[in-house]
Amino acid sequence: MFSYYNNESLRKLVVGFGNLFNDMYVGKYDKDGNLTEKDRVPLTYGPKEKFIRRIKEVSTISDVTRSRITLPRMGFEMLGMSYDPTRKANKLRITSGAVSDGEAQSGFSAVPYLVNFGLYTFTRNIDENLQLVEQILPYFSPEFIISVNFNDVDKKVNVPIVLTSTGISEIYEGDFSETRSITTTFSFIAKTYVYGKIAPSPVVTESELRMFEGDFDSDTVRPTDSIGIVEIKSDNETPVNIFSTQTEGPFAVSGYYPLYSNAEDAVKASPFPNLVRDGETTVGYHTHLLGGVLYYMPNGLIMNKTMFHGNYIDTNPDDPGPDIIDEENQEDLPLVRIGAAGGNRPRRPEDLISGSIKTLLVVTQGAEDPLGISEQGDMTEAEWVDDFLLNSDERIRQGIENYLNGTDRGGVVRSTYLNEDTTGYIQLDIEAPMNLGLARFYSSPERKESAKKFVQGIILRLNAWREVMPNAKFGVWRFGDGLDQSDNLIEDNPELIPLHYANQVELSLVRFKEKTLFESVDFLSPGLFQELDRDDSIEGSEFDDDDARILAGERTNSVILTCDAIRAANDSDITGTSGAEPIPVIPVLTRGYIPGANETGFDVYNGPWAGEKNAAEMYYLKDYANHFIFWYPENSAAGNQTLEQFDEVPSTREPIQPDEVGLTDEERLLLEVEKIHNQQTDSG
Repeated sequence: MFSYYNNESLRKLVVGFGNLFNDMYVGKYDKDGNLTEKDRVPLTYGPKEKFIRRIKEVSTISDVTRSRITLPRMGFEMLGMSYDPTRKANKLRITSGAVSDGEAQSGFSAVPYLVNFGLYTFTRNIDENLQLVEQILPYFSPEFIISVNFNDVDKKVNVPIVLTSTGISEIYEGDFSETRSITTTFSFIAKTYVYGKIAPSPVVTESELRMFEGDFDSDTVRPTDSIGIVEIKSDNETPVNIFSTQTEGPFAVSGYYPLYSNAEDAVKASPFPNLVRDGETTVGYHTHLLGGVLYYMPNGLIMNKTMFHGNYIDTNPDDPGPDIIDEENQEDLPLVRIGAAGGNRPRRPEDLISGSIKTLLVVTQGAEDPLGISEQGDMTEAEWVDDFLLNSDERIRQGIENYLNGTDRGGVVRSTYLNEDTTGYIQLDIEAPMNLGLARFYSSPERKESAKKFVQGIILRLNAWREVMPNAKFGVWRFGDGLDQSDNLIEDNPELIPLHYANQVELSLVRFKEKTLFESVDFLSPGLFQELDRDDSIEGSEFDDDDARILAGERTNSVILTCDAIRAANDSDITGTSGAEPIPVIPVLTRGYIPGANETGFDVYNGPWAGEKNAAEMYYLKDYANHFIFWYPENSAAGNQTLEQFDEVPSTREPIQPDEVGLTDEERLLLEVEKIHNQQTDSG
């Protein structure tokens, strides 16, 4: 399996990267601003720490001669590499070079990798340092493409070099004998390839093509009036059918649309032709085997909007139809639309690029600190809020950088789907130092002031994330929440009810950096988590227990009141009568029950299926919410892959009813919503 070869793929990449910075100069000027001297800056391959040590220490050339390293100087090094699945190609694809003496050099498809580089500049004074920085930054916005001749087959391969961060530091501590040094660190990612063995292969020198019209044999079912192509490599070989229809697509088959007869046309129709779906290997397309025929569908489309898996009604089979389907013509669409979310891991990375409702990424606080929230420690709430707003700029910036350069729980580098091309849904899970869902408690003057600063800190983080993903749709956890439906609140503390609505509206109007919180988000995100073992009803309550309130639609009514009040206070069109779309409402539900106040038998990761109450609340909001998000809290645990049960593999969350066996979580939810709809229809 492993035979020796050496393409020098990585060595050539290192050389190509270094050559970018091998002709750098710094100038010296007189008092009148005239250039008096221009010195070339040496460039060396080596780690940053080696240069710093050489700057600090004096080298000994001989017993009587001692010298220091001269500055300015530059260094660079390769820091590491990671596999890039977003550029994965078919592993069996073979690339061939020029033909010579009846043979061609060929090799299997290159393997995409992200290679991290560090570039360092060392100067004595800040002016020289800034000269070097200014000569580098304008060329990276944020990428610069170099062409590398990797081998005899893969010549002039374009490799984007992406500048991800820049930092300047100065060594100034110590006595007067210490050498001053100013260092700038540049971090880069090279989107390169690693190549396998290149070997000679024979070339087909003769072929015969035969074309005919008419139906194919029943073993190769295809549309009529097709054109068949037979390739014959030699007289002794069996003919090979190569199929190409007159109608190459798009067309609908068995409710699947848009389908194409070949991969090339499907990739051409994809808005993101380089996307590889999670768990698959085909680039820009995926396949469906229908009626014994293999069809090709573009990647990057939106489910039930521009792509249909079994539920497209083709009203005119003779016409392939437009690329974008009008949902009003699709009578059999489900009553509600559902997507999935996992903590710091998307259901499908390509959905975040395409903007599909099927995926929402929940960015939670963790080891990489992507939200820039410090631990409370000994701080009071007011002190913690001040730290959240006033002392977190660098923490946020560094946290976002670490988050993007890290890998998610699916093993994918996040920057490959979180970038300027991202158009999907992102929710910032900010639950500290305060919580928007608890706005009813923020009514004293002190807590009102803290809540205002808290919201300003949220806007600060939204702005920072938008710098990375200017086209993404952002929301904040529990912005637009309805009232908690416990009797403890509704019956015993009715004075908190109006405060909930008033404070949610007031916080939506808080302004920071010329924008309100409402103007800083793209959707409202109320939480509809289901708790097990809710307290029983207190005496005199209208409902038997807290769950009865939820099943009667009390919480969903509160969501509508909250969101409409927020939109009205911010002059947003609620009904859409002005022609402008109102800001979407996207409720977040849990797959299973979460523990109630008195429940200790399970944790948030393994609660029983909460489909009955979820379906009831989804039905109440089916004409109000844009779509719903099904959150998988268990995917916050390392190695957990239950997100696949949303729409790909059968659900395992008990209890499972007989008519739900073998269904995915999405199918189970849709079935329960449909049952409620039928009950309501039958009862009039």
